[in-house]
Amino acid sequence: MQLTAFRAEDLTDGFKGVVAVPASFGGSPMEGFNVVARYSATTNIGDMNLARLGFTRQEQNGFKWFGSLGWTQTEPNGEGRHVCGLLSDYDR
Repeated sequence: MQLTAFRAEDLTDGFKGVVAVPASFGGSPMEGFNVVARYSATTNIGDMNLARLGFTRQEQNGFKWFGSLGWTQTEPNGEGRHVCGLLSDYDR
C-alpha cells in the first residue's frame, strides 16, 4: 500500500521557456516556417492539494490485482486570466 499527498502553493499561469508550434499544425503565417515564442508566467493563480492511495496484491495462485484512488482540490485566488487556463473557467 502506498499513500502520496502533497500541496503545491503559488501556482503560476504558465511556465518560463520557449513554445514551438510546427508549421504542420497551422501555427505559422508562412508556409514551412515554425513559430517559436518566448513565454513567461504573469501571475500567481492559487494553490492545489493532491493525494493518492494505491495498493497491489498477488494471490498465492499468481493472480495480481491493484486499486488506486486519487483526489485533487484547487484553491484559485481569482487571478486566472487565460481562456481555459488552470484554475479558470472557460466562459469567464
